[in-house]
Amino acid sequence: MEALHFHNMEKAATEATRLATQIKYDGKNVVKTITALDWTGQTHSAAEIRAVDENQEFRRTAFAMEDLAAAITAGKDDMSRLTGKLKSLTSGYVADGFDVAQNWAVTDGYNYAVAELLVNGLDVPNGMQLLADLKARRLNEAKTATTKLTRLAHEFDAADTACARAIDAATQDINRLAPARAALGGGLGQTIAKKLSAGTALTDFERRALAAGAMLTPEQLQAMRTGKPFELSQGQFDFLTKINRGLDGKSMSDILKIGEGPHHKQIQHNLAAAVEMMGIPNLRTADGDRGGMAQVPNQIRSLLTRNLTSNAYQALPDENEQAPGTYHHYYNIDGLSDLRALSDFISHGDAGLQGSDINRGIEKQVAEINGATAESGRAMSPGMKLGTDQLDKLLSDALVTASQDHIATHDFITGKNMDVTCDNGGHYNAWSHLNDLNSQSFGKHTAGLHGLYDWVGAEANSPNPASAGLAHDAANALGHYLGTSANIGDGGRIEVLNADAARIVEKAIEPYLADFVLEGDLQTLPGHDINTRTPGELQNIFRALNTDGVAAANLNLAASRLENEFAYRYGLTGNGVYGQYTGVLAQAMVDGNQLAVHQLSDDQNAHRMAEYENRLKAIGTAKDAASLFPPGALIALGLSPLSDALAGTAPGQQSGAVQGNSATWVDTLNDPQVLKFSQFVGYSQIHPEIAKENPEWFTDGKPDWNAVHGDPDWKYLMLRISDSWSQGYDDGRRAPDIPGQPGPQMPKDPTAPVG
Repeated sequence: MEALHFHNMEKAATEATRLATQIKYDGKNVVKTITALDWTGQTHSAAEIRAVDENQEFRRTAFAMEDLAAAITAGKDDMSRLTGKLKSLTSGYVADGFDVAQNWAVTDGYNYAVAELLVNGLDVPNGMQLLADLKARRLNEAKTATTKLTRLAHEFDAADTACARAIDAATQDINRLAPARAALGGGLGQTIAKKLSAGTALTDFERRALAAGAMLTPEQLQAMRTGKPFELSQGQFDFLTKINRGLDGKSMSDILKIGEGPHHKQIQHNLAAAVEMMGIPNLRTADGDRGGMAQVPNQIRSLLTRNLTSNAYQALPDENEQAPGTYHHYYNIDGLSDLRALSDFISHGDAGLQGSDINRGIEKQVAEINGATAESGRAMSPGMKLGTDQLDKLLSDALVTASQDHIATHDFITGKNMDVTCDNGGHYNAWSHLNDLNSQSFGKHTAGLHGLYDWVGAEANSPNPASAGLAHDAANALGHYLGTSANIGDGGRIEVLNADAARIVEKAIEPYLADFVLEGDLQTLPGHDINTRTPGELQNIFRALNTDGVAAANLNLAASRLENEFAYRYGLTGNGVYGQYTGVLAQAMVDGNQLAVHQLSDDQNAHRMAEYENRLKAIGTAKDAASLFPPGALIALGLSPLSDALAGTAPGQQSGAVQGNSATWVDTLNDPQVLKFSQFVGYSQIHPEIAKENPEWFTDGKPDWNAVHGDPDWKYLMLRISDSWSQGYDDGRRAPDIPGQPGPQMPKDPTAPVG
């Protein structure tokens, strides 16, 4: 009780009352100012109505402040009254020789032992009886006092609880009517920035303000995620500007220490979100301010735009010291530790933010570092010496963080909006950076590559037009990059050197393979915005990816499923253009595969050749007929005989032992008998009379490969209905290998590695 200071509650109530009065005055002043303006018309009338509405909001907030003051005052009055009673009664009981415990239990403190000695010594008549009566009376008084004090203590607890609830209710009303967001502005931002820089703890309100400053409304989030400009209030923009300027000149290690203490995680999250958000060029204000690279802290901007790489290296001992006398080239990379710290910092922010120049810059720098260290996979920076696994992990982790921003990743792949990542007026070249990224393996750390490319395939059929549009645009860029011989490899080579990248990119573009071949309304993806590739570009795509066995097998099998889908569509429609598209695709498969195998043989790359052969053999023995068709296709045969052409029964097929280093396996995927059967599946669906006239060709209502294969009547039927297909197919295979157009000849990116 002695520790209670109710005068502080009185001060708080007085301050709340003062604020309520001020808010009411401010509301009236808004109305007075607007109505006093010397202008008329509809605009003035609208302004007056808005001013009246604003005044009502001010009054509601003032009433909530008055409720807060009343709650504090009532609680103070009740609790101080009860505290006074408890103190007064306790003092009286103690003065009467009673003891009062912390739990308000009262006990008799009279020293009966001494009293008994005195009674016996003085020979008081009936003395012992008198003492016994006194003891009984005081015991009853102690019980009564305990009951009274306990009741008052319970009343105090109830008053305390009621006061807390009333204060909480009033505070919630105030937060709703005047949230921390409403206080955002340059002044508050500067105050918080200074305290963070000085290591001074933030108040609860300041922490909430920092969180509010780094948050967007649902409407702003929706606009941001669709790549559209979104508007911040000038107060929030000024707040974020001061927070970012407060980080100017600080190293990343210093930034990571900001807010250390019990709220470190929360402060780092909001600080990272504030930095990443201010790096979004689509962030705007009504006064014309905007976010972007120019708004982020200067040290971070320098880290993301300057050239971190060089050709310089040092020959140093093996980093694990497990091979004495072995030296490796460690390439000098500027700011490597800061890049790792930056990606760690941003990873603790808001993963939902999209379109930030921060992420554009991270991806660009990762690609350049990967390209610059391709020769040895090792790097060094002041205070750091990284072996292959350590460097792979650092770069992959950075890509994982940045690639959550699909808008920025789209720009990295396409080259759009990327010049901001170059200093000194430089220009970004997307294809050179894709080459850098694909130039060496990331070892076991492939999560970054998956983050960079997987979404392109995953969003191909997205019902969200914005998400699908980004993915389609990125797929177009990848198709052009892979299909244009001038873009990848060197010395006439066309190859994605990084096997993991080849496999991951193959999966990313696989959903687009049909629309790379088809044109116009025949395209399958929503929006029909995929650019058809020329026969030469298709050949280069197969050549680039077929130099990795797993990528080759997946791509060739996907193409085979697609050919059978085209054949099925021909059977349904009789449109010979499907035969032409199939011929183009088949020739691209054959030529691309042949060039890739020759390239592998020329390289004498035994390991990759063996992997290529083994993968193709494994797929070559598949027995699942449904695997011949794209996922979601209308065909659901459920019959194994269709895949026999891949299992060794087709005429002329060689054994699996030689499939990998010859064109036989790819020729098998293009087996004309299999394609005719797929045509028959479609044709029989729109001509049900075929099943009635030739029931022996069907099993359980479905076309039966074993039944039709070798049947002369079936061959005659297919010869008759395949005439248009055959002509189109031959035209497609004879189509000229028109090469892809080389990309724009951009000036050399000054931030790209030299050489």
